[in-house]
Amino acid sequence: MKKIFAQRKVNPTDVRNQLYKELSASTQLITAEQFCFLVVYRRCYGYNYFDSTLKSCIRANNQDLFIKILEKGISLDIADMLSPVIANGGVQYPFTRLIGTYFDSNEFTLPIEQVPPFIGSWANTPEKKQFLIQLGLHDNESKEIQR
Repeated sequence: MKKIFAQRKVNPTDVRNQLYKELSASTQLITAEQFCFLVVYRRCYGYNYFDSTLKSCIRANNQDLFIKILEKGISLDIADMLSPVIANGGVQYPFTRLIGTYFDSNEFTLPIEQVPPFIGSWANTPEKKQFLIQLGLHDNESKEIQR
């Protein structure tokens, strides 16, 4: 019974290494939990982006997955960590640009400036909209729109 429930603290670097090993050997999408762990892990070491070895094995180019990443980001309150990782690129996302785009502002913006529709649909509560603003997106009350 003790072996079944034996737990020990694990070094975050060991978790990162094991995760990298699993991701690089798989064709599966990364999970929201794995993605957010790697964001926080990299930030703890002073980086605002994924290193090239991680970029090559992170598959996040799925709309449903990205919504789960946003949901996990809200629950962990990591908008400030998530924003530069998304902005720095190198990972395939289900959009070409997110940071700096606009939502709830279609009548004032060009289509290229607008948030991807699936994210606009997801942002249906004040909490979600505030999270997008914290990520670096703009709404119809932003200074740029008010001008």
